[in-house]
Amino acid sequence: MTPNELALMAQINSLENKLAAMTAVLEERDDMIASQAEALTDLRRKCDEALAACASETCATAQKLAAVTQELENLRKDPVPVGYWCLYSATQMSTRLAMYQRPTDKQIENTEKLLGWKWEDAK
Repeated sequence: MTPNELALMAQINSLENKLAAMTAVLEERDDMIASQAEALTDLRRKCDEALAACASETCATAQKLAAVTQELENLRKDPVPVGYWCLYSATQMSTRLAMYQRPTDKQIENTEKLLGWKWEDAK
């Protein structure tokens, strides 16, 4: 072999060694990228699960809020009487007491007998 051929062979060997080293570095980077891709996929899955849990909690909270809002609206409305006790109904100036819970039939009977008041159901 001539000295030029030996020099070319040495350069080829050097280039092959550099190529092998670069290939090893690229394979290592490919492994690192694959590992990072797995970590990102896992993180994405965890984020999706957390988001779904938050959405579920938000939905439940919204339903509770709607129920509380409805209760507040009901409390703001004036109560509706279910009936009236008429005191002194025989006189010209009678008095009526509005009741918001209906007494039992026995209570009505006893009150009418003992006090002379008359029960009127609301219309």
